[in-house]
Amino acid sequence: INLLPKLRYRKRFAWLSLSTNNREDIADLLEMPDRSIFVGNFDRMYLNDDAVNLLPKLFIYKDNIAEWVSITAKGYRNYELLLLHKDRSIQVGDVLEISTNTPPGVMKKLAAHKTNKKNPPSTCLEIIQHLLFGV
Repeated sequence: INLLPKLRYRKRFAWLSLSTNNREDIADLLEMPDRSIFVGNFDRMYLNDDAVNLLPKLFIYKDNIAEWVSITAKGYRNYELLLLHKDRSIQVGDVLEISTNTPPGVMKKLAAHKTNKKNPPSTCLEIIQHLLFGV
């Protein structure tokens, strides 16, 4: 994970997966300013455990259209830093599907834009869309 700030991958990521259950693994990255780790565009992103706290540090293009974003945390410690941000302040672009086990307060921090989806949303997804997009 610590190599991520050094990468300047200009093409679209098909899959970006970050996972760690040890906060010390990402301590240096958590000290970086928000939106300072270049990611650009991606199709799918999976953030797990303490890596969830890196989300505000990632620079994601506003016009990114993601098929899927997954935010999975085992406990409060894994998303507590996200709660310090203002609602809709963490840019993730357009998202077709979001999968998460975090509380609604975490999802409210994401600045996601609604994209039309062909399949009808599940009840859980409807709740997330209501929180993110106000629908």
